[in-house]
Amino acid sequence: MGIVSAVIPRVLAAGLASRRGEQVRIAGWLHRRRQLKSVTFLIIRDRSGLAQVVLASPDEVEAAAGLPEETVLAVTGTVAASSQAPGGAEISPGPTTCAASPCSPATCTG
Repeated sequence: MGIVSAVIPRVLAAGLASRRGEQVRIAGWLHRRRQLKSVTFLIIRDRSGLAQVVLASPDEVEAAAGLPEETVLAVTGTVAASSQAPGGAEISPGPTTCAASPCSPATCTG
């Protein structure tokens, strides 16, 4: 019997369109957050470009409300085609992880 891996692959924003219907993980910086009446869009920036994440549930929207720009995020979700999203694809998320928040010059060390 072989070993089955449940690791979800990380893809770059530029590669999302070729992964429609697949479960993927993206990671990058929160570039922009757009809040509409019933949905919030997170625009995630990585080294290849921009990716759009769609938050529809009230819990997801509330959790994202306090995230400042440049917060480092990892988002796992399913890729769907969207002509209005950067690159023609967007992610409907599952687990989202905040890896780090931006710091001010007064609080950064190093």
